[in-house]
Amino acid sequence: EWLTGRIGDFTADFPDIQIELQPIETAAGAIDHNVDAHIHYVIDGTSAEEEDAFRSVALTRPPILAVASPKFLAGQAAFSQPSDLLGASLLHEASIDQWRRWFEQHGVDSEGKLDGPRFWQGHLTLAAARRGQGIALANALLVDDSLRKGELVEVGTFDPVFLGSYMLTSRRSRWRGEALANFRRWIERELSQ
Repeated sequence: EWLTGRIGDFTADFPDIQIELQPIETAAGAIDHNVDAHIHYVIDGTSAEEEDAFRSVALTRPPILAVASPKFLAGQAAFSQPSDLLGASLLHEASIDQWRRWFEQHGVDSEGKLDGPRFWQGHLTLAAARRGQGIALANALLVDDSLRKGELVEVGTFDPVFLGSYMLTSRRSRWRGEALANFRRWIERELSQ
């Protein structure tokens, strides 16, 4: 969502570069020779050693926020500490792992307490949160626009949690190509703002 909302700025700056965005779930090492770059989220502790044919750069390490719709929160008691969320309707992506790790970083034992629907992809989980179905976890980059518009609000004022980083990976043979170098500089500049 963050990138699609801003890609028009890149194409305005570089009208000769053709952009094709494909949302895929694949390991960066599996990208073929037709792909210039792969942007992917790497969960802490899961990154494999990079193959010699590839080069990567960390783009950003956004905090993970608990978010919900104002409508959902209107019917809830205040969440003053992370453990208070254990009694709420929690929305999950593919597994309960992200919530487990979020609670763990807050020093909360969540074993056996993480029921809730699974939506398999972040955008589906956030759509459910926007519709008042519960509390989702999302990185600040993904929900920035929704927070600004008031579609979602951050739940609680808890210490920041970081669970991973966005990486840009490309084949080394394409790394210094003009189009990719321009895109890399542009996205790094956008993310720094």
